[in-house]
Amino acid sequence: MEIKKKQATIVILLVCLIGFLLIAFFRVNFTGINNEVNSWAATIHTNAFTIVAKLVADGFDTTPLLILSLVIGAALFLMKMRKNAVLLIGAMIGNTVILEVLKTVIYSPRPTNELVVEPGNSFPSGHVTSTVVLLGLLTFFAWQTWKTTSAKAVTSALFVALISLVGFTRIYLNVHWLSDVIGAYFLGAFWITFCILVTPYLVKFYNEKVYNEQARARASENQFQEMP
Repeated sequence: MEIKKKQATIVILLVCLIGFLLIAFFRVNFTGINNEVNSWAATIHTNAFTIVAKLVADGFDTTPLLILSLVIGAALFLMKMRKNAVLLIGAMIGNTVILEVLKTVIYSPRPTNELVVEPGNSFPSGHVTSTVVLLGLLTFFAWQTWKTTSAKAVTSALFVALISLVGFTRIYLNVHWLSDVIGAYFLGAFWITFCILVTPYLVKFYNEKVYNEQARARASENQFQEMP
């Protein structure tokens, strides 16, 4: 069963990676639909939802989510859930670095009719990627803790609703193209899957290293005690 889970995880990893790379390399092919969606978004603006969208933009930016992950990670560590704490903090720090690199390397101008001015290149959406990573891992932790189908369904529905809201608001505010948001979903899903897949091996390596160091320390102590 564990082998099948690992194989399924690897398949998801590859699908998300390929999906992201295809969008990244063929962004020009999305120009038509990007422009259409951007123009449509400009026709549905309302004062009330614009306020909501701006609040979402402030709360789900990469930096606030990174800070929140550090706080949650510290809480998990104090609750003796150290593996989850390391996974969450490591994934969010890695997510921040990846986004910084991609937004520096990939030249992708933002739409010119944005409702709020945001610096930097457009692809991929940092808000969406960071939200997928943080909420995705929290949902993963919840699934490990709550075994009932109803609890899993509620947490999954909440996860989908929130990442959909963040993605929609990025397009609504005209600060991102549709391809930026879709690419971010693929990137976030890839990074979550990669971190979940790799973390057990890192933990095993760390535990073996600590065990070997302790064994060497005990051996040295025994040799010292046996000296005449």
